[in-house]
Amino acid sequence: MEYLHIKSGRVYEVKFFGVINATNAQDGQEMVIYEGMKKDGSGKTLFVREVNEFNDKFKKPTQKEKPEYGKCPECGTNIQIWNCSCGDGHPY
Repeated sequence: MEYLHIKSGRVYEVKFFGVINATNAQDGQEMVIYEGMKKDGSGKTLFVREVNEFNDKFKKPTQKEKPEYGKCPECGTNIQIWNCSCGDGHPY
């Protein structure tokens, strides 16, 4: 399931909701595991965040907010290409 990070505009895929944090200090805390592109565009990685914090910082994207993926024309790294109403792909 895809979610949009409200501040950065990046789209992430949730892998698991309700994972239990078993560390002593936060035992029983519910977590979300999600996957997305690294900030430097060098590939995808997994992230973990507490479920309430995740819900505060992410939302389900509308169709217009969903990016396509492509390669940077300058360096060749993977980037998100936004489908905006002007028709030009805007790299992020």
